[in-house]
Amino acid sequence: MKIKYKILAFFPDKIKLPTEPNSHLYGEVGEAVAVAALKKSGYKILKRNYKPYKNEIDIIAKRGKTVSFIEVKTRTVANEENPYFNCPSASVSAVQKDNIKACARTFLIRNKKLCEGCDFSYDIIEIFVKRALDYRYISKINHIKSAFK
Repeated sequence: MKIKYKILAFFPDKIKLPTEPNSHLYGEVGEAVAVAALKKSGYKILKRNYKPYKNEIDIIAKRGKTVSFIEVKTRTVANEENPYFNCPSASVSAVQKDNIKACARTFLIRNKKLCEGCDFSYDIIEIFVKRALDYRYISKINHIKSAFK
């Protein structure tokens, strides 16, 4: 999904926008934008920042009979037309994928009724922020469904 959003259109009073670059805050803003985009696409958000043990899944959402375990990656781009700008989904390592799968198994075991008869997928949502010091403008949201198995 390629959508141009102004972040304030989603969260007029719910997000305090950072004034300096900070990777943790980038992540929080990216996750909030991803949640809003998922809701707009008909997903029901089941959990955010699900952390049964040491590992974490950013978002667990359901649409129809599919439960999606979603990792959100937020990056800044100085120039979106630059063919060499980062591919956030490539930064999800094999170890991180294994950790997400372990969390997903725990969630499925603990929520048998909710997930009964459902398919599941491991997705990645890429959030691109237009400029490093301007968190308010999201230039692109890319939802990669079934990004890994």
